[in-house]
Amino acid sequence: MSNKILVLIVLILSFGILTGAEKYAVLITGDYADDQGNFNGSWAVANGLSAQNPMEEFWHDTFLMWEMLLEKGYDNDNIYVLFADGTDFQGDYILEGQRYVVPEDYDSMTDYSASLANVEMVLEGLADGNVQQGIPQLQDDDFLTIWTFGHGEIINYQHCLDLYNCDIISDDDFSDLVSQINCMKKVIFMQQSNSGGFIPELEAEDTIILTSTKGNMYAFREDAIYYDGITPGTTTPGTQYTADERDVWAGHTYRHGEFNLHLLNSLKMETPDYNDHYETSFTNFPLTDVDVNGDELTSIEEAKNWISEFDSRQALQPSGHYDNPQWSDEGEIGEVTSLDYPTIYHNTWLTSELTIKGISCISGYFWAGGGAGYDVTLQEGSELYLINDAEVWISHNGSFGAT
Repeated sequence: MSNKILVLIVLILSFGILTGAEKYAVLITGDYADDQGNFNGSWAVANGLSAQNPMEEFWHDTFLMWEMLLEKGYDNDNIYVLFADGTDFQGDYILEGQRYVVPEDYDSMTDYSASLANVEMVLEGLADGNVQQGIPQLQDDDFLTIWTFGHGEIINYQHCLDLYNCDIISDDDFSDLVSQINCMKKVIFMQQSNSGGFIPELEAEDTIILTSTKGNMYAFREDAIYYDGITPGTTTPGTQYTADERDVWAGHTYRHGEFNLHLLNSLKMETPDYNDHYETSFTNFPLTDVDVNGDELTSIEEAKNWISEFDSRQALQPSGHYDNPQWSDEGEIGEVTSLDYPTIYHNTWLTSELTIKGISCISGYFWAGGGAGYDVTLQEGSELYLINDAEVWISHNGSFGAT
């Protein structure tokens, strides 16, 4: 006979809040929102930008990532924003009280310039701790998100992320910094050109990587286009329709990276102009459709699938060097990982002992039964949440307790 133990779960939760696993993020955008970066591999060259049409999306997408992380429960003190020269972008078109303005509750969004020294300082701080800068050493139950934007190059056969003031970091050096950080899971998003070339260096069992391109491709702005699939038996895109990929505030049109737009849409289940659907002249696609398994969350794998469906640049890839999002999930954890809850237990039938650590949630049912030894342990410092009318059942031979 099994017992429903929701009351016990509530009691156990109190143990998890004492020391607390935490979520951290590092956002790196290496160039100004109004510079051009006119060199081979630059965002400006790839997208045909001019001085009259600057790279405003560098600010737009950085702001939206920061805003989304706050909405998903990240503490602002745990979000390290390295943007251009270290100051928030204040374009004349960004009006006080309008979209893309840092709320008055915060002194600024940007913490540091995106220099090589600062990238090294932040990532080394998360690995070893940096008391002077107030950067904590991550623990094995913490969760880390890294997002990069800007320019990407290939120099001497190495894939490089361009940083502020002509600084550059190679895939090897970036991987060395990231790999030394000890935490439960890492999720890495990369929008810059040639970003897929970072994957072989960053791959690990605890790491999910999603990039906008292969290792030899430009990354692009959104193009306000949706393709209705691929013509069967060919690599030719299907019918082309217009798509609502740009938001307008106070008469100004706000641009985004194609990959970033669909990444943000899927993770937030909301567009930058607060719509709950992706709109095209063909049909509207509800953003709740991202959530395929019905747990009311977007897993990183579900985000990847959404991007693959709606990134129109990918549809054009066979005819040129365009976006072609790449994915790495060596530990096969993408399906059970989200930015809301780093570990998701959705409709779980447990057939062995389990230790839960970090920040987790149970959605739907969680059943541990069928015999002795089905013990569930909540590690000290962890947090476990019940969402979506979750039900937890443990067999009379099993146990649910905290360390």
